[in-house]
Amino acid sequence: MQGQVELFAQAMKLFHQRQWTEAARLFETAAGGPAPDIAHTARTHLKMCARRQEQDALKPDTAEDHYTAGVVLLNRGDYAAAAGHLREALAADGDADHIHSAYALCAGMQGDLGLCAEHLQRAIALRPATRNAVRNDPDWAVLARQSPIRELLQPERGPSA
Repeated sequence: MQGQVELFAQAMKLFHQRQWTEAARLFETAAGGPAPDIAHTARTHLKMCARRQEQDALKPDTAEDHYTAGVVLLNRGDYAAAAGHLREALAADGDADHIHSAYALCAGMQGDLGLCAEHLQRAIALRPATRNAVRNDPDWAVLARQSPIRELLQPERGPSA
């Protein structure tokens, strides 16, 4: 029983240091010990370690990770959280047209047409085909009818003949 208590104490120390893998190993051993109350608490903490490891694995790291997280949140309608990830993505890669386009949509959905237009214009400058893609994207349908977005989506006019 003394060994189980010591294992649990060591595991808790690692748990508080956010060393989930090492803590989980010790919690698992402590869960097999003779004291039922410590075993139960160790199993509970073992589950918490597993959840925390999953959460840490899901934390975005790169511009593309943040972009993907932002688009998922955008599709869920969580515009504030989406905007945070998309800003992180832009900070990491400010020349990615698809990130500017997604951030523009997010800003527009939040009612900030100025910011929407600014990022849409940047996306179009980086990749002119974005203009046509946005015109045909149902997610943009409402925004595309509003000024200044409407003007940005007008077909490009070549030189007059």
